[in-house]
Amino acid sequence: MIRLSLSMKLKKFFTIFLTFFVVILTFQTRVNASEALNESLFTPDEIEYLKKKGVLKMCVDPLWEPFEKLTEKGEYIGMASSYLEVIKKKTGLNIEIYKTTSWTETVEAAKARKCDFYSLVAKTPEREEYMLYSTPYLVMDNALVAKNDKPFVSNILLIRDKKIGVVDGYATHEMLKKKYPEINLVPVKNPKDGLLKLAAGEIDYMNDFLPRRVFTSGSLP
Repeated sequence: MIRLSLSMKLKKFFTIFLTFFVVILTFQTRVNASEALNESLFTPDEIEYLKKKGVLKMCVDPLWEPFEKLTEKGEYIGMASSYLEVIKKKTGLNIEIYKTTSWTETVEAAKARKCDFYSLVAKTPEREEYMLYSTPYLVMDNALVAKNDKPFVSNILLIRDKKIGVVDGYATHEMLKKKYPEINLVPVKNPKDGLLKLAAGEIDYMNDFLPRRVFTSGSLP
């Protein structure tokens, strides 16, 4: 089961949210603070910081429907975008999307401090070296996806000789490599790339989040 965190939530999580910004990232001082900032939610120090910061940059996964996606026009859509709109409305925070073309690019941007926080991210030991986490606000199961001609798999070690696709840089990639070093993992660019490789017979199984698999039901021939 994977737990995903957003680096901000409602009032009780703002301390974590702001600590994440202050401790983890290098900032450029700006003076164009949002005049709509709901100051009742923040301490004086937090208000001063936010006014200096001005704009907060958020990193996202550009190809992770239905949770989030950047369209060809650069529009941010999906479940996380709905959470973001509620947060912006309640807080008055000025949040912009830092646009990337892949999850790998997103992770590199976060490490380079080009964005201030992730919208959705699972906790891993490697990521804890450069970021802090809020309380999880979304918990979901992870599953193996296969064509109909494949039998049900009750234990991943039973298919250690098979090719298992996993999105490069996802938390599941790191977790599976550490827990099951003997299985044959095949990194793919994104979930869609993995499903296409599965359909083409280039891999035998695809590791994916169960809600995402339901969303993409019918994608395989």
